[in-house]
Amino acid sequence: MRRSRATDSTGYLWVEDGEPKEGMVAEVAPVLPVAHTYSFTVPPSMEAALSLGQRVMVPLGRRGRPTVGFVVGLDRRAWDSTLRPVGSLVDAGSFLTADLIELGREISAHYCCPLGQTLKAITPEAVRKQRGLSKVRYARLIRTPDEIRADGKRIGAKRQAVIEALSGSPEPIRMEELLRQTASSVGILQAMSKDGWVEVSVRHELQAEDEADGPAVEPSFELNEEQRSALGQINAAIEADRFSVTLLFGVSGCGKTEVYIQAMRRVLEAGRQAILLVPEIVLTTQLVGRLAARFPRVAVNHSGLTEAARSLQWRRIAAGDKQVVIGTRSAVFAPCPKLGLICVDEEQETSFKNLQAPRFHVRDVAIMRGKQLDIPIVLGSATPSLETWYKSEHRADYRRLVIQRLAHAQSTHRGHGKRICRTEARRGFFADHGEALRGNAFARRAGIDLDEPPGVCTPRVLSGVPNAADLSELQCRTGRPYRDRAVDLSLLSMPRGDADCLPECDLRGEARAGRTGDAADRDPSHGAVPQGPHSAGGQ
Repeated sequence: MRRSRATDSTGYLWVEDGEPKEGMVAEVAPVLPVAHTYSFTVPPSMEAALSLGQRVMVPLGRRGRPTVGFVVGLDRRAWDSTLRPVGSLVDAGSFLTADLIELGREISAHYCCPLGQTLKAITPEAVRKQRGLSKVRYARLIRTPDEIRADGKRIGAKRQAVIEALSGSPEPIRMEELLRQTASSVGILQAMSKDGWVEVSVRHELQAEDEADGPAVEPSFELNEEQRSALGQINAAIEADRFSVTLLFGVSGCGKTEVYIQAMRRVLEAGRQAILLVPEIVLTTQLVGRLAARFPRVAVNHSGLTEAARSLQWRRIAAGDKQVVIGTRSAVFAPCPKLGLICVDEEQETSFKNLQAPRFHVRDVAIMRGKQLDIPIVLGSATPSLETWYKSEHRADYRRLVIQRLAHAQSTHRGHGKRICRTEARRGFFADHGEALRGNAFARRAGIDLDEPPGVCTPRVLSGVPNAADLSELQCRTGRPYRDRAVDLSLLSMPRGDADCLPECDLRGEARAGRTGDAADRDPSHGAVPQGPHSAGGQ
């Protein structure tokens, strides 16, 4: 071994070269508030059982305190410095794929969160605890029949049957099946295990679902022209098989969800999986039934599920048994092996922001994952966030698709000169009061016949009081002077020139089609805005 004098930079009496060694080295990210990963040697007995994403126990610090960490790298290489060995395995297998580990690295760097804590947030606690799995016992023969006979112990008929059954199978046999084949008992197997002939092990296994998927039920309506145009461009991005972000901009009720469903159907036809992210659990519950009727295998993933249900769903998604995943924030990390599309509904919602470390935004993580896997991302919103709107205008990989018309379940009702949609009448929302009335009561007071067959109407917002900017914009679009009076704010969503053919709105939002001398126009009580139960004058 070569020994040399130390220089002034080392401070040691002499410097010795390390002895080079070669073997399996694991890069481990400890679940601690540290920004580094550490290298550990893998014992030869552990090499076959260790995999990426698996949790291990490693010694850290001068005292070698046992610490849990995630294996984020495995490599066979040489080293010439002292490396501690991996202590033990925490889990029998890995819960993270290589794609999720790489996504965790990007999230860790972007949001300044330690990698170990990031990977811990990606993997649900219920999955790590193996909730919902069934314990299945297996038996295998650990000594040959000749070695067993050489012991000189008496071998009964049932013991002989167990030995023959286990020796004829290269893999361990489930204990229930073994007992049924040999007509033996658990006591015999326990005695053989005590003698060192048989080894009994316990595995946590995922049981098959007993749910029977019914035939898919397709709706009878067809997409309108704007929906078909948006769907065609999204399908083109799916077939291009490259990363892109599509902002689907449309008012509430314009049928964005149906566009999501049709796009996911195209992905499923190609043998891939899709994720639909919604901001609230309530929306998840509403969409589950709708998607379950359209797709055969739908998984739900949100914090409202029990630990056992979340664990089972996670494992079935990872196994490829589920085609569509719908959920809230945690669903963005669904371990889909063949992910082809991610849709984020109401992308501007603040509930998509995670308030614990790592403090990520689901929309941004979905875009990170789409860029990593080279798949398209669809963002839907009626009021997009400022950053998404800006990127849709200035980024080459972003584009904006606009849907202005309401979807199929609409009809044009004329009550006191208004054009009111059936869905608006059912919901009973008044934009100028900001309160909801019961649909039937609103229909009666507005003079709307809800039994009229559905048709098509242009999107509109019920008459409200605009601000100065709205009045100025309306005057530019229509060429008519608008002062401080209630107008139809839907004119603001129309391109310039399209509102010229519409009738001017009076104080109550009523159409004046050359009937200025009509008593209805002169009567201030005619066409008055209905008052809500809690508004002024609604007693």
